Amino acid sequence: MPRNDSYSTTPDSGTNMRLEIELVPRTVWFSSLYHMLPLEIWASIREKHIQTTGARCEICGSSQRPLQLHEMWQYDDEKHIQKLLGFELLCRKCHSIQHIGLAMIRAGAGGVNYDMLAEHFCRVNRCSRQDFDRHVDKAFKVWRERSKHKWSQNLGEYERYVDRNQLREVMKEGYETTRRERGTLHKST
Repeated sequence: MPRNDSYSTTPDSGTNMRLEIELVPRTVWFSSLYHMLPLEIWASIREKHIQTTGARCEICGSSQRPLQLHEMWQYDDEKHIQKLLGFELLCRKCHSIQHIGLAMIRAGAGGVNYDMLAEHFCRVNRCSRQDFDRHVDKAFKVWRERSKHKWSQNLGEYERYVDRNQLREVMKEGYETTRRERGTLHKST
């Protein structure tokens, strides 16, 4: 499925950026379909996207493996509904940039080269490092505001596969993992 350029959940909506940062509000961390769906269903969705995209990143065109399946969400900031729009296949760099907050935590722990990600963003968008830094700042501003609210999720056709009780356990486990990763980040700085 080609990237829908009218889709945007980011602070630079309406710009010509191909690669944007999409920070998920804290209150819905770990409630992604990746965490909720049975593995065989997730693998089937991913395989379908690999076949339809020609095994290339839908943003930068890279065929470097592993290619990762990214969930595209739309946010209704008045009703606080997070709606699943679909999926796109991304290379590791594009996917890390879309979730730059997590990439920053991993960079602090030595697992990701943040400057390499910034360079990739600038190359894909044909912009400067200052443009990247502004984009990050704006994305975090939106994230802070969205994280103040409890969000409902509209999973569309995938709702039938989700066990909401299991989801609460996944989210709790995810929060604990993130808390440990952050502890590592703060110890190293």
